Order: sequence, then structure tokens, then C-alpha cells
Amino acid sequence: MGGIEMLSRILRVGWSTDRPLTLLAAWGGLIAFRPYLPSLLRDILQPTSAAGCDWVVLGDPTQGGHPRHPLDVRADTPLQLSSVDRYLEPHS
Repeated sequence: MGGIEMLSRILRVGWSTDRPLTLLAAWGGLIAFRPYLPSLLRDILQPTSAAGCDWVVLGDPTQGGHPRHPLDVRADTPLQLSSVDRYLEPHS
């Protein structure tokens, strides 16, 4: 079973709470230099959107508009709700 199938199964069957799962978007600027990463993110977005997952980011995005990696922010940086759908529009 591949990663996306496993993620779909966990979100569909294995998550036993009645509130949506919150996921951290934190890939940093690396996504701009790896051409395969945006398509992988789109693959991840399909099951997480279907499951009603929320996405959060650490502080403001990088200058390139990417969600910051945890190693690039202070420990007390607040989480902010985010839209990965909106993020992907200009980065596709």
C-alpha cells in the first residue's frame, strides 16, 4: 500500500474523533526547487480535503510565499489557519 492510500485509509477509518484533523504545512522553500513536490502535495490534498482536515502554518510565509519549516521559526511562533488550496494556485 502506497503512502497516499495509507493516508486515505487512516483519514477514512483510523481517525476516531468527531473533529477534523489539523495538519501542519511546513515544507519551507524546498518545494520551489523540487519539481515533483507540488504534485505530491496535490495528491496529499485530495484525501485531506475529503476528510475535512484543517491546515495551519507557523507564522508568516517565506518571501516566496511558502509555509515556514519548524527549524526556521522561534519556538513560540503561533499557529495560523491556512489554505493549502490557495497556496497551490500560484505554486503549481
